[in-house]
Amino acid sequence: WNSSIDYIIGSDTFYDPKDKWNLQCRLISKDAFEFDELKYTCEQDAESEIKVNAVIVELNHYRPVYVNGRQVPDYRAMIQRRLHGLTLCEGKVIQWKMGNRIIRCTIKKILNEMCKIDKHTTDIEICIERPPKREYTNDIYVTSLVDIISHSFMNSTAYKTLDIPIVKSVLIHGVSGVGKTTLIRHVAESLSCILYELSIYDLLQFKEEEYSSPEFVNYNPLCLMMNKAAHTTPSIIILRDLNALGSAGKDKASKLIHIISTEINRIDDHKQICVIGLAHQLSSLPDAFKRTDIFRQHMALPIPTMTQRKSLLKEMMKVLDLDEQTVEEYSTQTSLRTSGYVARDLKSLIRQAMLKSKRRKAAKEEDIVNRLEQLSISTDIQWEDFEYAIQVHRPSQQLEQEDTMPKRDWSELGG
Repeated sequence: WNSSIDYIIGSDTFYDPKDKWNLQCRLISKDAFEFDELKYTCEQDAESEIKVNAVIVELNHYRPVYVNGRQVPDYRAMIQRRLHGLTLCEGKVIQWKMGNRIIRCTIKKILNEMCKIDKHTTDIEICIERPPKREYTNDIYVTSLVDIISHSFMNSTAYKTLDIPIVKSVLIHGVSGVGKTTLIRHVAESLSCILYELSIYDLLQFKEEEYSSPEFVNYNPLCLMMNKAAHTTPSIIILRDLNALGSAGKDKASKLIHIISTEINRIDDHKQICVIGLAHQLSSLPDAFKRTDIFRQHMALPIPTMTQRKSLLKEMMKVLDLDEQTVEEYSTQTSLRTSGYVARDLKSLIRQAMLKSKRRKAAKEEDIVNRLEQLSISTDIQWEDFEYAIQVHRPSQQLEQEDTMPKRDWSELGG
């Protein structure tokens, strides 16, 4: 401001030459104003247009999964667009609907309350609310894995004092579709952990010479994911497709095993991070993974028994419009006739029965007009639909089970 100027006459707008913003202010009239009165009017207009420059938004009831280092699904860009132009205060709850999913956010902290947000100038930080823990006491595998991980998280100091090895890595093996990933997700919900996922193929895509390069640490997917998990503890990292190392060359596989071992050993004892490797067959893994040097604990997930199949079916049938007695009857009969089925097969079987019930209902109505008027997503499923699904859908892992059976010589059988 130029203090030597006492009057400004005959202009609708003027610019402050010393202000870096070059803020444009308006005059109420073209008559002359004294400088003090004009300065007060301009300051009032400037304050009304102030944009808040920092806000922290908390995403509620949302549990992301990190696949190959990327958050899936990622709502940050959408939230930044929706917040533009809104006038917010601390503690305000905002809700949007995206598809069939409700996205709910809370303004956790804001620099200037009751000011508009500008997506270009406002520093918008989006954090994730940790959901409450869920208990899965009915599944023995969930409770066992929760005990293994939670003890290493909570008792790391005592274990180190007593010179007891701290479990920072677990190997889970079982046939495809048996429920390895679902098991880990339930464990993550029980411990309120953030999940990260990485496939071994993302490491195999690099050339063998790159593994020895000093610059590889800057773009190593596993190293980058470890660094990200260290800032969001407690965290669980899923390392998929470990059986693919068997098809890689011997030298390349040994270098990858060394990289995985180095990253696991890099985890501090007090850091609440656990690496879980997933494999289909333990016999096809490298010898280093068969031992407990890299993965300190091993867990095998077998084909579900009849009791386990019944429990899974009852849980899956909750989406059907059936009473409790019918669910008990259908789950019992289905579990008796689905020996060798894994969890993925049971889910596909129920989906097949639901589709059969819809086709059966549509076949009874010959008039296309009546069918269109009575469209509904509700299902009137019956036992004949389950019988049809059992006949059509066969166990997907039957060949794999037969391949893993030990071969015996004919002379050993008395031939």
